[in-house]
Amino acid sequence: MNYYYHEIKPFWVIGLDRRLLMFGDGQLWLDEVVFVLTRDEGDDPVICDASECGMYMASKHVKAGFRVKRATLKEVLDTYADYEVEAWNNLIARQLKDLGVMKKTAKELMQKLEVS
Repeated sequence: MNYYYHEIKPFWVIGLDRRLLMFGDGQLWLDEVVFVLTRDEGDDPVICDASECGMYMASKHVKAGFRVKRATLKEVLDTYADYEVEAWNNLIARQLKDLGVMKKTAKELMQKLEVS
């Protein structure tokens, strides 16, 4: 995949790997309320928290035609358990790296969060 393309349009990612793209500056908690943004069947779901960063990215996705659903992080990770989690340039990205689950499955992220 062309990483440069993602840097230009991080909310318009097309690829073969199924990923959960995560945006926000909030703390990752399983009970945290997040917004799940989806568009078409083949598009990767986007997860935004309620931080300023998360709301900014959510508004960009809504303008691009994504639908919004409110859920807890645990519900999202259960639903997309086999998807890779990924984040760029935000606090969630730092937390994923610190937990050692960047580009690992949502199931692995949930297991790490249950322990911590």
